Amino acid sequence: MEASRAADLLPARSQAFAAVLCAATGYVMNQDRAAAAALYARYLRAGAHVPWATHFGVDCPAPDFAAAARFPREQAMRDARRFVSRYRWPVGGGILAVLVVGVLTVRRARGRAGI
Repeated sequence: MEASRAADLLPARSQAFAAVLCAATGYVMNQDRAAAAALYARYLRAGAHVPWATHFGVDCPAPDFAAAARFPREQAMRDARRFVSRYRWPVGGGILAVLVVGVLTVRRARGRAGI
């Protein structure tokens, strides 16, 4: 189905992904119940939880493709913030260790060069 291939081109957790599958479900709902159920199952498996999902296939908003284009970067930033907040002490300790080793290496190199 073309709508499923269109959804493949969007980030799975984006609003646009859910909206495309919602519109496709509404389109085939009265013609092919099995296809509509497969589209809805795909949304449940991979899509973002959106407030309008209670009327999935009936009341679908327009896909926000601009937000979908920004989504991978925003998701990466969210994941990085979550990682740093969870592991702040080990990350901070690792950065401190790298800085200390760098400073000691520079001092040793200067000492050997007679500077």
